[in-house]
Amino acid sequence: MRVWYPCIKESCDLIEPEPEWSIEEDRSFDGRSKLNGWEPPRVVPLDKYVGPEHSDFSKLSGVSGLVTNEKGCKALRPCIKNDVEFLPLAYDDEVVYLMNVTTVLNCLDRTRSDVSYFEDTDEVIYVRRFAFKKDALKGAIIFRVREVPTYGPFVTDEFIEAYKDAGLEGLDFELAWDSAASGEEASSGDASVKEQLPTDGCFDYCGRIDPEVEEGLIGYSKLEQSHLGVSLEGDVSGAIRALTDEVQGLIDGTEGSLRDEDILPISIQLGAMFGEALCKGYGWEWIEVGSGPDDVLYAVASPRHLYCVFPIHFIKKILQGENMGPDGENDNTIMLLYNMLDGIEGTIPDKLLTPVG
Repeated sequence: MRVWYPCIKESCDLIEPEPEWSIEEDRSFDGRSKLNGWEPPRVVPLDKYVGPEHSDFSKLSGVSGLVTNEKGCKALRPCIKNDVEFLPLAYDDEVVYLMNVTTVLNCLDRTRSDVSYFEDTDEVIYVRRFAFKKDALKGAIIFRVREVPTYGPFVTDEFIEAYKDAGLEGLDFELAWDSAASGEEASSGDASVKEQLPTDGCFDYCGRIDPEVEEGLIGYSKLEQSHLGVSLEGDVSGAIRALTDEVQGLIDGTEGSLRDEDILPISIQLGAMFGEALCKGYGWEWIEVGSGPDDVLYAVASPRHLYCVFPIHFIKKILQGENMGPDGENDNTIMLLYNMLDGIEGTIPDKLLTPVG
């Protein structure tokens, strides 16, 4: 059995809702049903493809899912009607459909997957390599994974057959897992020796972050920048102000209600942008630290590795109401911390990678 990750080709339009959805609305496409009370929102092109190739699919900014046209809807609905809600979107002079995948499976084989956890919990922060429990995929066609429901969706060969039989265009399929390959074969093929970096006591281990993990974090950062309408390639301080305002809205409830189960995935996206802001604004870099190569947290380190910040943990503390100030109240100190880190290496700490924030 094989599991695939469908990828949008460059010949597809990139579209976004108008008005733009909040981050909670973006992240709510995690297996929850949306059909009851759905009113087709208007979507507009962010990047409209004008080349010769035809596509039956589009990418909706901020949402992990596929958008297809009437042809795709008619061709695929009979195959996946029990797994997907085809939610209409008003786009130009046509109706397109957001494929809201509602089948969420407890199918991740954590022992054979390469998984990063949040601190000393079983909360999954990132999956570098997926392995699945074959029995849990019996009859699966398109699905989300319980531990990372906003990632994906994943599909099996049956979906690809329906896609090809209908003559649809616009997707590539990247192999995520093959049951024919043993765990030992998969592990040896993907294994790499991590480059260890100097550390002198704050942490037992410091290393270069896995390139795939860094790419994923940069992807989350770009997603959040797009959501806020800012760019870290320009006014970084302005982008941090926008990020600070959004977090304040989440705390105050003006950006919508924040469920406990949403805090970690939102923290990853917001924290990735804060970490990237330090990289772009001050020349910091992503690293991993911990007790050893297999027990790490993701951080950003100052140029000479004198200080480090755990941006995801920092944002998560604020959203959980645990970033206490001197007055005993939860403080949104994102902008304050960013400004404080400007030129911080002018003060030499006792140890390398002294945590800040």
